[in-house]
Amino acid sequence: VEETTGVRLDRMAVLDLNAFREIVDVLDGVVVQVPREACGLPAGPRRFDGQAALDYIALQPCLPRKGLDRVERQQSLVKALMRGAVDGGKITHPLAVSGMLRATAGHLALEQGFSFPEMLGTLWSMRHLRTGNTTFLTVPVAAEPFARQDGNDYVLLDQQADDALWAALREDRLTEYLALHDDAQVLR
Repeated sequence: VEETTGVRLDRMAVLDLNAFREIVDVLDGVVVQVPREACGLPAGPRRFDGQAALDYIALQPCLPRKGLDRVERQQSLVKALMRGAVDGGKITHPLAVSGMLRATAGHLALEQGFSFPEMLGTLWSMRHLRTGNTTFLTVPVAAEPFARQDGNDYVLLDQQADDALWAALREDRLTEYLALHDDAQVLR
């Protein structure tokens, strides 16, 4: 990520997809705004428990835009998790945060030197985030965004358009970038 974007990451934590199932169950389910009809699931709000959320974000052969649809679905799930945990105030409740961390501990890898107490501090620093002040966007992709190599599908990025996004990110100008790029793939 640092090499592609030119942005230094201060801390790194990686969750496997099963962590989403666990967090959704700790929150007693979430309401996901399904962005577009695919795989027989109509667009609109849907309530998912943990396993249904995991199934929703899985890459399925019926997704017409392949990995791009999966990214969109993952973003809509993260937004639903934010609504449940952050907008709902659970992120400021120590027992709720502890429950989420315990549920995901087996699905979480932290970089060396990044401890759970530091992660709690990071979560606390995010207490003012809300779905209303958070933008989800997808990196610009090539006009023909899909390639297949060695039996694997790849999404091809638009290097020129990406450079503008990365510059805006490095220079803390994302609001300006979004105002100038009507074509940005933003999840509403």
